[in-house]
Amino acid sequence: MKTGKTIAFLFSCSILMMLFSFQFDNWKQCANHADAWGYYVYLPSVFIYHDLSKLDSAVAVRKRYNPGSVGETAGHPYGLVELHTTQLGKVGNKYTSGVALLQLPFFALAHLTSSLLEFPADGLSEPYMFALLMSAIFYPLLGLFFLVKTLRKYFMEKTIWIVAAALVLGTNLFYFSSMNFMSHAYLFGLYCLLIYVTDQWYSSNTEQWKLLATAGLLTGWIAVIRPNEFIAFLIPALWGVASFSDLKNRVSLFLRNWKVVLLATGLFFVPWLPQFIYWQWISGEWLHYSYPGEGFDFTNSKIWYGLTSYKNGWLVWTPMMLLALAGLFILPAYTKKPMTATVVFLSIHVVVIYAWWAWWYPNGFGSRPMVETYALLAFPFCAFVEQLYRIKLGRWIVIPLIGFLIFLNLFQTWQWGKGIFWTQHMNQAAYWSIFLKTECTKEFLTALDCKIVRPPSSVQFDKLLLEEDFEKVENENTSGGVAKSGKKSFYLKERKSPVYTIEAKGHKLRAGDWLRVSAEVFVPFAQKTCTGPESSFLTVDIIGPKKSTRHIRLQNKIGRPMTWFHCGETEKWEDAFFFLKIPSGFSDSGRLEVYVKKHDRATKSLFIDDLRVELWR
Repeated sequence: MKTGKTIAFLFSCSILMMLFSFQFDNWKQCANHADAWGYYVYLPSVFIYHDLSKLDSAVAVRKRYNPGSVGETAGHPYGLVELHTTQLGKVGNKYTSGVALLQLPFFALAHLTSSLLEFPADGLSEPYMFALLMSAIFYPLLGLFFLVKTLRKYFMEKTIWIVAAALVLGTNLFYFSSMNFMSHAYLFGLYCLLIYVTDQWYSSNTEQWKLLATAGLLTGWIAVIRPNEFIAFLIPALWGVASFSDLKNRVSLFLRNWKVVLLATGLFFVPWLPQFIYWQWISGEWLHYSYPGEGFDFTNSKIWYGLTSYKNGWLVWTPMMLLALAGLFILPAYTKKPMTATVVFLSIHVVVIYAWWAWWYPNGFGSRPMVETYALLAFPFCAFVEQLYRIKLGRWIVIPLIGFLIFLNLFQTWQWGKGIFWTQHMNQAAYWSIFLKTECTKEFLTALDCKIVRPPSSVQFDKLLLEEDFEKVENENTSGGVAKSGKKSFYLKERKSPVYTIEAKGHKLRAGDWLRVSAEVFVPFAQKTCTGPESSFLTVDIIGPKKSTRHIRLQNKIGRPMTWFHCGETEKWEDAFFFLKIPSGFSDSGRLEVYVKKHDRATKSLFIDDLRVELWR
């Protein structure tokens, strides 16, 4: 992939990224909420509002552009989980300043041009957001440019073309460069540069001091973006080490170049200087832990869940990287240089990131901390592709497979942009119910709640276990004015409806039976959010050796859902239902308890009618 073709390829990728961002208007919101705002807010706070210790003006501007994002979390300044109060009483930003340093040239350009273009020079108007979109695209593609130069030393040109396309278009790197502007695309770019200068240094006969010094600077910059990424030093330390003899020679090399190593170590701390000064100013500490109440639990690292869970699991949402992992077994046949660094780095990286309390990493598309590892994984990925490409039958497998995975990634990114799903709320049943669908469905929303869609086609209706039309129920909650059938329905005034018990013995229920639970629902009020405190639930408690509960939200099952955050339509009756399977261990001494309940903080009520439980076998 020669330089001209590489630039043309990267330019085409940037256009596609911009098209996705423009289609869903993500670029207009790229830094006015959540993590992206936390990383970026240093710039408008320092250069526009001069409120770095209070952030009051910066928060006020954010509230103007995105009112719903402010005041959501109790116990944090301005209700923002991104902020905390330090022991000096100042407002601290939980995020470090490394991304802001990378964004600074783009911010400066936007600040200079915003007034000329007659936009507010407030840090969040459209010129600033467009500039930040450009930065989120520029750095990973710049890094990829240098990664391609490194890969060219070890692999065929065709292989590099395929892998470059797969990384940019077939993984969640595309999403984090075009749809959600956190730190990970920036980190990918810096890791690519680190690998380039590292490989150049070890390939140089003169052991150029500038290259190792640059590696130190890049490692420090990576660490000041996400401090747990300090393990990036393993790349220059272990690059080319394939045996104990190599390790011994590496130590000798560093001792022989101790002055350069010392310089590189000093340059590691240069990007940290603004961060140290900031921490000292707001907290009185040179090293300040900015995530109060959050942390790691290394005794319970959720590695398997982080890799394979439908709830933002890495390989579920980025299956392309299964090919890269397979390539680890083939890589030594092509080059041993990156092998040890890759294996050691990945092993430590996954232990650390999945020991974090929120191992599913909210607001992502798959496991976002794995994006930065793609720079290293490009090498085994190339080895896998090249090995198959050399086999005539293999190339007929690898090209269609990678093509399909690129399509799948872009399609699921489009689904996310349309609001059809949100990966951090997914489960297996929900994933497959919406797979390759162009619209959100009630079936999908039901699967989100109860993790089951419907029984196999061989399972059919057997008999009715419960039917309640509320015509004979006499209490103050029974409404005579609104009903789906007959003259009455049940108005859920209290937190919980009457509980209807179904005894297993009387109905010969057994483990493995399926139940269909349904109710007609009428919602007289508009709900602000689908997961908000006004939600009500159709619930079944399965009482056996162990108690288990299944339920679905009711309001968002009314009307045609356009997005996963559908809040439901009002002033209409509609059937809400779900299936459940009686778990193993259930016996004839067990029972079912069926009822409707409201959220603990709910202040509004809905109507239910025609409550039914059916047995399916």
